[in-house]
Amino acid sequence: MNAAKLLPGKFVWFEHASRDAKKAQAFYGEVFGWKVSSFPISEGSYDMIAAGDAMIGGYDVRRVREGEPAHWRSVMSVANVDATAKAAAGAGGKLIDAPADMPQVGRFARIADPLGAELSLLTSFTDDPPDAIATHGRWLWNELHTGDPARSVAFCEKVLGYSVRAQDMGPAGTYPLAISHLTKGTRTLYLSVSGAPARPITVTGKSTTIPATTTVSVTLNAGPNTLRFSNDTAAAPDLDRVVVP
Repeated sequence: MNAAKLLPGKFVWFEHASRDAKKAQAFYGEVFGWKVSSFPISEGSYDMIAAGDAMIGGYDVRRVREGEPAHWRSVMSVANVDATAKAAAGAGGKLIDAPADMPQVGRFARIADPLGAELSLLTSFTDDPPDAIATHGRWLWNELHTGDPARSVAFCEKVLGYSVRAQDMGPAGTYPLAISHLTKGTRTLYLSVSGAPARPITVTGKSTTIPATTTVSVTLNAGPNTLRFSNDTAAAPDLDRVVVP
């Protein structure tokens, strides 16, 4: 049997963990057009996320701790789950789910870094999904929010084999922010820059398949910035990409 073609360090799966998968499925189906495909497992079935003809994640209701809010889990490909889990514990991290085989899937574990950020690990029995350009409804970027970047970086370098490159974000000032979105009609989203109070942005479009672009001015701090888009009371537009020229 040929060995599986793995891409260690790549995020290969994302899980939405909650007590109410049906409510989440309805929400994301409306926002992103995701479908649900059930996969039989020993405990019953596992609902997978279908974006077009690709399975990109799933909905987990079994491994949700009591009182835990709904959240997303990132699953990273590693060459050896057991070795990576052991390295995480040795580097000050925590083992949440011990390494175990998942029938027809691979060997799985869940860890947390020294600051509490959780990460799932997978050594797949089959090939990892190949790299490809992200299309509508597919994953594009994964970001770690941390109060101690140096400590987080040290952990990722030692345990996951990542290297880190600093990105010059330019001086503080006001910049144009081009927001490409898939919107039919008018919708509102709220933008918060690096934790500052959010401000409303209204966008208008004519299609849910052809992106439109709205450009606004945004004040950025010197160095890294975090842009958070949200709407807690209504459906926000589906963002295609965000660019600071």
